[in-house]
Amino acid sequence: MIQRPLQTPNGPSYNRAVLQPVPGPDPRPKSPADLVSGTIGLIIQARMGSSRLPGKSLLQAGGKPMLAYLLETLAHSALGPVVVVTSETPADDGIAVLADSMGLACVRGSESDVSSRFATAIRRFGFESFVRVCGDSPLMDAEMIRRAIAEFAEEPCDIATNTQPRSFPKGQSVEVIRSRSFLAALPEFDEPGDREHVTRWFYRNPRRVRIRNFASGGDWGAVQHSVDTPEDFHRFQRLLAAAQQPHWRCRWSDWVAMDTNPNGGGSGPG
Repeated sequence: MIQRPLQTPNGPSYNRAVLQPVPGPDPRPKSPADLVSGTIGLIIQARMGSSRLPGKSLLQAGGKPMLAYLLETLAHSALGPVVVVTSETPADDGIAVLADSMGLACVRGSESDVSSRFATAIRRFGFESFVRVCGDSPLMDAEMIRRAIAEFAEEPCDIATNTQPRSFPKGQSVEVIRSRSFLAALPEFDEPGDREHVTRWFYRNPRRVRIRNFASGGDWGAVQHSVDTPEDFHRFQRLLAAAQQPHWRCRWSDWVAMDTNPNGGGSGPG
C-alpha cells in the first residue's frame, strides 16, 4: 500500500525528526567540485503532477517523503549548494515546504517551462555550472555525481552526462552543464518538449556543443531504479528495507545487487 503524506490545513506536514540535517564540511580531501572553476550548484527538479503516480515526490517511505532521500544524499555529498526547482502551482507547495524544512533553497516558476526555472536558479545563485538530477531518483549514488563533475572538469565540454548512451540504471542519470552554454542556447529551445526536457536541445545539436559521456563498462541501462509507477515505488521501498547502511552511503552497484539478488549469494556490477 502506498502511504501518502498526512494533510494539514496548510498542506502536507512532515516529521522533521526523521529528516537528516544538512551536514558540516566533508572531511574528505579534494572534491571534484574543487576542480571546476567557479561555483557549481546541484539543481533538483521535482513536481507532484504525474499521470502514472500522482504526488510521487512526497509519497511516504520509511517515515519520510520520497524526495527527501535524494535531498539527503546530495546534502551529505557536500559537492555544492542544493537548490530545488518546482512550479508555482498550489499542488507543488508541499515540495517547497519540504525544501525549507531541510534548510534548502527552492526556486519556483512556470509549470510547463522547466528550463526557465533552471535559468532563474542559475542567475539567482550565480552558478557557473550546475548538476541536474530529477527528483524521481531517490536512489541516486552521490559518487555518480562526483564522477560526473570530475569528467566535466577533465576536459572542456558544455555538458557531461552518463546517458548518451545510457549504461547505468534509470534513476542514476546525471548531467553537469556549463551555465553560459545553457543560457546561450535557451532562446533556441523552440521545439515541442524543449522547455520541459531541459537538455534535449543539446543532444539534438551535437555538432554545436561539446558533449562528454561516461559509461559503466557494462549494460545496466534497462534496470529501473527511478520512480514513475506504483511498481517502481514498491521496488524503492523494498530496496530501502534491504539496505544495510544509510541510503546516502549506498553505491549504484549496491542497489543493483540488492535488486537482482534479494536473498544474497550473488553480486552486482563490480
